[in-house]
Amino acid sequence: MNVDQLFETEPEFETSKLLLRKITMDDTEAYYELASDPAVATYTLWDKHQSITDSRAFISRLIQKYSEKEAISLGHY
Repeated sequence: MNVDQLFETEPEFETSKLLLRKITMDDTEAYYELASDPAVATYTLWDKHQSITDSRAFISRLIQKYSEKEAISLGHY
């Protein structure tokens, strides 16, 4: 698979115990729950999200980078 194909197909990787897929705005509440947890934020590259607005903005940036073919961010579910 070349890079262009990766961005065109919105990849999903699934096993019996894990699903990795593109993060969407529908994931905002779940992402906020994770990103606002100080125990989680300690081990990440981002600061703890103070509000759901922080998570919404973060996901929006991920989607923008994806549309510009600069980054792929998959969420695990």
